[in-house]
Amino acid sequence: MLTEAATHARDKGLTDLHTDIRMQQQALTREDLELQKVRFDAGMPEELFNAARAYIGAAKDLEDALQRIASHPALQAESTAEGDEQGLQPSFLRLDTNRINTAGPVLVHSTGQQEDLGQDRRIIHLELTGVLISYQLDVLWERFEPSIREMTTALADPVVLPAERARLLARAFRLYWEHDEIAPYVAISLVEGILRRYLKQHTPVINLAKGESAGGVAQLGGLLRSLADTPDLAGSEWATSFLLLLADPAAGPNLRNNIAHDLWETLPPCHQTALVLLAALAFLRAAAGEA
Repeated sequence: MLTEAATHARDKGLTDLHTDIRMQQQALTREDLELQKVRFDAGMPEELFNAARAYIGAAKDLEDALQRIASHPALQAESTAEGDEQGLQPSFLRLDTNRINTAGPVLVHSTGQQEDLGQDRRIIHLELTGVLISYQLDVLWERFEPSIREMTTALADPVVLPAERARLLARAFRLYWEHDEIAPYVAISLVEGILRRYLKQHTPVINLAKGESAGGVAQLGGLLRSLADTPDLAGSEWATSFLLLLADPAAGPNLRNNIAHDLWETLPPCHQTALVLLAALAFLRAAAGEA
């Protein structure tokens, strides 16, 4: 109701009223919103984990194990045509959806059903993939227990991940294995840098100054959209999924923005951090394939 009132005041040019309503809105607490968590079980067959363990167990060395994780098949996009409901079963996920940024609190997007009927299902698929990748990373640690030096050597790329940055990414992996919640803070910016240095070899990643607008380099969301718009590039099959994970304010976990702007309520769970590390490995693999 406050959002509608503020929008009406803004559209009518009632500046003082618009400001007053927004002040009232941002004074709301999480308790005032009466938010409730909805939970459900999503089982994964034991055979899947057994196969994942065997796959990493068959790696000849650390680099081979990392490449096996990096080559995990990308999530396939489902049909996004409006009205195409094939394969979508009735559930609460089909209800009209709103997303609220509780740091405001403020409504992120307009009321109404998402245009993409398969969006929620893709997010769940992404989360379940994270659980599997997390398990594979744990198996890798059990088998190799790599040092920071060994991980740095395995990850370094002269173009997209020079040695000093490779050491930081190696630290992020170690923090992950140590269950340190700082891991995604270290890894996310490095994923952005890897992707930027990879893309700059193929497409513009800079924005020129125009008028009073300063020039600069594209940030993570723009980089992932550029990758998605270049389907012939290696790694592009992951662009939409990693955009949901890292930089989509209206849909997925939006980890990069929540962490970079201190908007998080809870730190990313282990399986989401594993997906961030997967993004780093997937883009390193893509860059190596282009070399």
